[in-house]
Amino acid sequence: EDRALLGIQKLVDNEIVGSRLINAHWGVAQIGPRDGTFVLSDRPLIRVYAFDHQHGTWVLPLSPTTVWVAMNNEADFSRFRKTTGQRLVKLVNGLSAQ
Repeated sequence: EDRALLGIQKLVDNEIVGSRLINAHWGVAQIGPRDGTFVLSDRPLIRVYAFDHQHGTWVLPLSPTTVWVAMNNEADFSRFRKTTGQRLVKLVNGLSAQ
């Protein structure tokens, strides 16, 4: 977890990447005990599309029950906030496996 956050810090320090990431829509979701768990790995940061893509998304499982996201698109972020815990686990774990 600490190593992943240090990696994000280096990206934020990059003026081009950092400005995009800082201005993204950020959120943290915690899932319930019956929703399953997030898969954790040595390289937990998941990126969907490029950092400057309209639908660019960064996903970082912080624990088996907590995930952090940053999304460039406000509508995508709104859908994320409405996603059920079980569905979120399936989505994040599927992306992690890829």
